[in-house]
Amino acid sequence: MYKLDFLKAQNKWEEILKINEKLKNDGEFDNSYINDFSWEVYEKCNNQEVIKKCIVWMKEVTDQEPNYAYLDTYAHLLYKSGNKTEAKKITKLAIETASKENKEFKSIEKLINKL
Repeated sequence: MYKLDFLKAQNKWEEILKINEKLKNDGEFDNSYINDFSWEVYEKCNNQEVIKKCIVWMKEVTDQEPNYAYLDTYAHLLYKSGNKTEAKKITKLAIETASKENKEFKSIEKLINKL
C-alpha cells in the first residue's frame, strides 16, 4: 500500500496500473477495488492509456454488476477520455439505475451539464 501511495504522489500512474493489473490477474482486485482505483484515476490522472485501461475494466465491472456507483465511475471515465457519445449513454443508464436503487445522483447530474 505504501508503494502505491508513493507512486501516486509521484504521479506514476503507469506503474500503479501495472501493479493493479497483476493484482487483477491474480484475482486480488475485486469490482469494488477496480471502481475505487478507476475513480481515483478519473480525479487525478491524465494519462490516456491508464484511463483507457480503466474504461475497459469498468465496462467489465458494469456488465457484471450494473449498479449506480460503478456506472457513475464508468461514465466519468468515458467523459475524461473524450468519448462523450458513450458517456451520455452510460449517464442515462446510471440515472435509471440510481432511481431503481433509490439513490441520489448528483455526481452524474454535474457530468450531464458538462456533456
